[in-house]
Amino acid sequence: MTKEFLILQLNNIENAKRVNRLRVANLVIENPVVFKHLLAIAFEVNNKLSIKAAWVLEFVCEEKLDWLAPYLTYFTQNISHLKFDSAVRPVSKICGFIAKAYTSKTKPLWTKSAIGF
Repeated sequence: MTKEFLILQLNNIENAKRVNRLRVANLVIENPVVFKHLLAIAFEVNNKLSIKAAWVLEFVCEEKLDWLAPYLTYFTQNISHLKFDSAVRPVSKICGFIAKAYTSKTKPLWTKSAIGF
């Protein structure tokens, strides 16, 4: 899958129904190479497509949160730039996934030293 195909799939999401978001999220999970493009599109704050990208990013991170680790600095530095409420909500859910993974006593995803604490 290419970035252009990802953009086409995002544009084809008609509405926020779970089935539509999940379809594109599964495409990304099957093609991890486009994850970085999805993340970049989600933070293109002047692009309305960023809303759909954020919807899909939430579903991908729910399954593959470890994919976000190399981009964690980029992710956290760009959160405050979001201006569409429909993109803020899924990104805040991802923050919740990160917090839960970080504080997990059984299987922490990140350690304090790995994220700079």
